[in-house]
Amino acid sequence: MNYFKFKALRLKNKWLSPAFVGVDEQGILQYLSDEKPVEKSDFLLKNGIALPAFVNAHSHAFQYAMVGRAETHKNHIAGDFWTWREAMYRTALAVSPTQLEHIATYLYAQMRNLGYAQVVEFHYLHHAQAENIQKYENETLLGEILIKSAQKVGLGITLVPIFYQKGNFGTDFYPEQRRFICNSLEEYISFF
Repeated sequence: MNYFKFKALRLKNKWLSPAFVGVDEQGILQYLSDEKPVEKSDFLLKNGIALPAFVNAHSHAFQYAMVGRAETHKNHIAGDFWTWREAMYRTALAVSPTQLEHIATYLYAQMRNLGYAQVVEFHYLHHAQAENIQKYENETLLGEILIKSAQKVGLGITLVPIFYQKGNFGTDFYPEQRRFICNSLEEYISFF
């Protein structure tokens, strides 16, 4: 078991100070007290406080690949949601399964390192990149990649496959959205 000592630790309705924490090899809490455990004399000292882990309740991992690409614009071009959306569509069309795995693993590792324990991934990147191939042979490939990426870094994940049929209110989808679109409920269900 590994033991830690924090200046304080937030419980449901109060602070525990000092806080001695014992965690087993699986990362499961086994000891929590403001007193040292009798059987242990050395601790990994944490010069700070411990808070409950955070939850990222809305993520689109592939969009991490566009960081810095939608925030800068050519001179005299005002950026708004629509310019951001175009950058997002370009990214969505370009990301391969291998790239998605690298992007998601890096993003999820960053979340984990910053104190997140869970991510809710709103997953709408369903179809293959190529314009003439709509589905991967394994239709759940991209969702499986996201789950694998989260598991690899020890982050819990809730995968929420999104059902897209339209491009806007009352309009058909745009060609740039082709990786998102499900033509029927049956097609959507095939992704999970």
